[in-house]
Amino acid sequence: DTTPANDRADLQHYADHCGPLHVLVMGGTDLHHARPVGSALPGPLKLHYHDHDLPSLDTLAAEIADAHSHGRTAAMHCVTRAEMMLALAAFEQAGPVHGDRLEHAAVADQAAIEWTAR
Repeated sequence: DTTPANDRADLQHYADHCGPLHVLVMGGTDLHHARPVGSALPGPLKLHYHDHDLPSLDTLAAEIADAHSHGRTAAMHCVTRAEMMLALAAFEQAGPVHGDRLEHAAVADQAAIEWTAR
């Protein structure tokens, strides 16, 4: 589940109601110290902003670095060019780790694709 607001209660909910399915639960910082609950596993920090309310580059990079310091990756929702450019700059500033990702990347020109690959 990729809901940005998922927390430990949601992790428990999935463990209680998903039966034999293994569910990766993305969410906020409340999942930084969460352990797997049954077949529900805490996943990446889900970052979901909108063009009209984007954080500063330093703020976003700090969020990503904080997730990394807790052993988590980060997943940034990117459906506009502004979101994608900010996300790429923030991952670069924070120092990307294997598993970080852009989700959707709906607007990706050749330069953005090459930057993503780096």
